Amino acid sequence: MGDEESARDAVQEALISLWLEGAMPSNPKAWLHRAVGLRSLHIARSRARRRKHEGRAGQGRPEVSDEEPSRRIENEELSKALGRAVAGLPPEYREVVVMRTVSRLDYAGIANALRIPVGTVRSRLNRSRKILRTSLLRVLPEGGVCSTATAPDVKPNSDRAVTPRPPGAVGRPSATLPTSGQ
Repeated sequence: MGDEESARDAVQEALISLWLEGAMPSNPKAWLHRAVGLRSLHIARSRARRRKHEGRAGQGRPEVSDEEPSRRIENEELSKALGRAVAGLPPEYREVVVMRTVSRLDYAGIANALRIPVGTVRSRLNRSRKILRTSLLRVLPEGGVCSTATAPDVKPNSDRAVTPRPPGAVGRPSATLPTSGQ
């Protein structure tokens, strides 16, 4: 049967049918065993048919979302902005980000695949995350998913923002004054 509740249902239904039978069978114990076994098969088959029909009924129908339409639109816009930001990454940063987030490889797996040291993987991931954060902060509205209060490179009470280093640059990133578009 699979669960105790279904087994109890089968026994209860068999006892009810014995009660409704009117006359006591010649071998009540054997009758009860047989009735419980048949009732169990009936319940299991009914459950399987129900699952099959429910599965068919659910196919091809879009899943109803409890999400507000405005929230869905915001998520779509965020997804597009993130896609553009990832596409704008330098290739060596983009491949590390994709391998980590999409392929779910660990640092060693990425290092092996790209034939680079693990430390290089870590630094590229760190730099690509900073670039992505900066890119998204420019396009997201205030108080969005990635607010300036949570971004470590942009201080909320500061007039200066840290710009990410270009690939191959050595040293710390330089602080610059934000442009009027920020």
